[in-house]
Amino acid sequence: MKGMAPDQLNVWGSVRMNVHRQNNESFMKNRRAHIHLVSLIFFVLATVVFAGCTSSLQTGTSAGTLSPQKSDNETIRIGAVYNLEGSEATFDVPSMQGAKLAVKEINEQGGINGKPVELVIVNGKSNTSAVVAGATELAGSGTIPVIIGLSNPDHALPAAQAAALKNVYFVTSGATSPRLPEQVPDYLYLACMGDNTQAAAGAEYAAGTLKVKNAYVLYESDKQYPTLLASYFMTRFLDLNGTVQKVDTFHSADTGYSSQIANLSRLFPPPDIVFVSAETWADAKPVIREIRNAGFTVPIMGGDGYDAPTLLTGGATGVDNVYFTTHTWFDPATGNKKQQHFMTRYAQEYHSSAVPFAGLGYDAVMIVAEAIMNSGSPSAFPGGMANVTHYTGVTGNLTYTGNSHIPVKMVTLMKIQNSTLVHIDDVMPDKVPSP
Repeated sequence: MKGMAPDQLNVWGSVRMNVHRQNNESFMKNRRAHIHLVSLIFFVLATVVFAGCTSSLQTGTSAGTLSPQKSDNETIRIGAVYNLEGSEATFDVPSMQGAKLAVKEINEQGGINGKPVELVIVNGKSNTSAVVAGATELAGSGTIPVIIGLSNPDHALPAAQAAALKNVYFVTSGATSPRLPEQVPDYLYLACMGDNTQAAAGAEYAAGTLKVKNAYVLYESDKQYPTLLASYFMTRFLDLNGTVQKVDTFHSADTGYSSQIANLSRLFPPPDIVFVSAETWADAKPVIREIRNAGFTVPIMGGDGYDAPTLLTGGATGVDNVYFTTHTWFDPATGNKKQQHFMTRYAQEYHSSAVPFAGLGYDAVMIVAEAIMNSGSPSAFPGGMANVTHYTGVTGNLTYTGNSHIPVKMVTLMKIQNSTLVHIDDVMPDKVPSP
């Protein structure tokens, strides 16, 4: 492959096979989803009966536990699946809070087509079985035509498949895999950019602005998001005549990275950039620190998984000169009028600063509301989504073009410099790898 060292062809092939295997498994899972999910539903129901548990559904205005409600034909109910505890909570809690704020503002302005909106939230607990059970419960209520939520494609896919079995649509607020709509045809939409778009933006900035030629790529291979992100980055970087000197992997459970540092140290010439693709900042930070402790000062780049509320907490020693792509930048000094309003209201509601994933939750609800208003009815949701064009969200302008279920949306580039976050630019890549 052009630009790749000969001894890396097998590794690159393994990356492609890994991605292909995940996609194939998802395709087979989609074909067998009915069988698997019916079995799971019976299991969940049996467990609930046995344990005497009550429903896990919550309204957006109540912290209590509610059973599925009958619609009064005047309230528009939107479901939401979010991981409010566990490893994914760092993204999903802010997103859920943004979604609740959107519903509050919609109702303050008279609802959707004059009807009030209710957000019914279920906690996926960062557990696939709980996510599927929650999506099944929401979709099976008979009163919820659309479900939003989730920031992890490994959870968004089975949740959307469960919803589709009940002819319920799913709009993921933050799961960025561009393969998701193909895996649940007709029913799954992204309210965010795809990983191929953000990876292309990062690669173009690296090759064009930073003028780097050689890259060492390290990705968290037991997760779909970092695997896909790394593959898209390499595809675009190679197109730009860059060289991938070494492709390496790590796992979320690793406690040391001596073998990866040894591989990096053996490269000649030394790489101009290190691309660390990780599920979360908690996964990336120890890797980055070990790279810095080994004496490598070259730029390090990653994706939106870095953009957590805890990004600069606990000290930023060893994580300077780090670039990452994300969804937006909430700057009180430079934000537009809509962002300023959102930042103010979010701070009033939750006594904390808004982060990009909070904006994604807010925009997901607003996009669903726009689609319902466009179509005139929740039952005509796809037609309404097709007409969401030039929508100004708090995370940026977006448009659904043609039959695409992924919006055209700019990518935000950020840098950690002197223990401070610096907004570099908002860009649209010149070329985006196919999913």
